[in-house]
Amino acid sequence: MKTIVIDTNTLVLYLLCSTNVNYLKSHDRLNAFDENDFIYIDGILKTFDRVITTPNVWTEVDDLCTNTIKGDDKYIYICIIKKLVNDFIEIYTPTKKLSENHNAFYNLGFADTGLLELSIEHKNLITTDSKLSDFARASNVTVLDLTEYKTQKILSTP
Repeated sequence: MKTIVIDTNTLVLYLLCSTNVNYLKSHDRLNAFDENDFIYIDGILKTFDRVITTPNVWTEVDDLCTNTIKGDDKYIYICIIKKLVNDFIEIYTPTKKLSENHNAFYNLGFADTGLLELSIEHKNLITTDSKLSDFARASNVTVLDLTEYKTQKILSTP
């Protein structure tokens, strides 16, 4: 079964654009991305049987999204996030255990340490966080770093 771990900012991008692509213009964490990046992420996620995340990521995502969602989009957002929560696999790792991974926790914090440990186990990660990407690659994880992807796309444009 083909599995990928998804990080907070990637999920924010995916969720907000699924709600209304115009949120790309109004969310400070998304200003480097455009509608084509959302389409790319959507295509990538569809190639995996399972998408894994953590309770820490869901909490961060909801906090970042609910402050952005306005008006009638709130209902659309709620429907989409509920579907994703049902479709994605959520894996909990106790915070105490995450803090015991001293090197990762010191450098990444709780949420990203949890994502790192899951990506080591499941071998695939999609992220916008270059530091998490570096740690994952050092642990032989296949990483799709969207920030790196976006930079390469910009540099290759004539």
